[in-house]
Amino acid sequence: WVICNGAPLNADALEWIRQASGYASFFLQEAVMIAVPLCAWRMGSKQPVRAMGVVPLSGHRSELAKGLFLGAAGMGTVFLALIVTGQADVAAWKITLHPTQLIWLFLFILVGIAEEILSRGYVMSELRGTKSIALILGVNGILFALMHGGNPGISPIAMGNLVLVGILTGVMYLFNGTLWMPIGFHIAWNYVQGCVFGLPVSGLPIHGMLTTIYPHQTHWNGGSFGPEGGIWVSIVSLVLVCLLVWNGKGRQNAFFA
Repeated sequence: WVICNGAPLNADALEWIRQASGYASFFLQEAVMIAVPLCAWRMGSKQPVRAMGVVPLSGHRSELAKGLFLGAAGMGTVFLALIVTGQADVAAWKITLHPTQLIWLFLFILVGIAEEILSRGYVMSELRGTKSIALILGVNGILFALMHGGNPGISPIAMGNLVLVGILTGVMYLFNGTLWMPIGFHIAWNYVQGCVFGLPVSGLPIHGMLTTIYPHQTHWNGGSFGPEGGIWVSIVSLVLVCLLVWNGKGRQNAFFA
């Protein structure tokens, strides 16, 4: 029993405390993931954080906008593919707002910044000296997948997709030399997936503006892990990687400049 002013808390109060502590823990985790690689980079490499892609937003808003667009468009394409192929259904085509959607927006912004600083900014920048694009992107993708290895509903397809998404955002950093495009992609991808379409985000259930359900859990829709555990995300991620590489063909890699 939890006692407050001599009386046990009711179920609603206990649930509120549980959720608040969960959000606080999530916030602390992401704050640490931002601070640790920045400090490690400054103390280890003795270089400014600009050298790992952390630059002021002014002058790079277009990169952020492109990332936001690609993240929303990519997940929107996955959602439409799931609906058209019957791998997912929308319970009611009615927009429903929930207070947690604003909380998750803030948290997804933190997640996008934290995971990109660690996985792309720090890991890829530390490997820059190898001059091997394959090694840099490969290690970055594998470590990004391992970071999510303990999430609920994880599967071999989900791990493969996380490697792909890590490579995808790594290519964005490679050609732009800053983290704003991958950060924008990461934020929009997660927010649209969870808070707009109501799909699980890497195994985490979220109240969406739409309520999307799976008639059956399959390799195409990703089951309890969400679409990131399904084949449609594999296809969309590969297409986006090819488009980015084709678009950047012939350009100097800003990452090595």
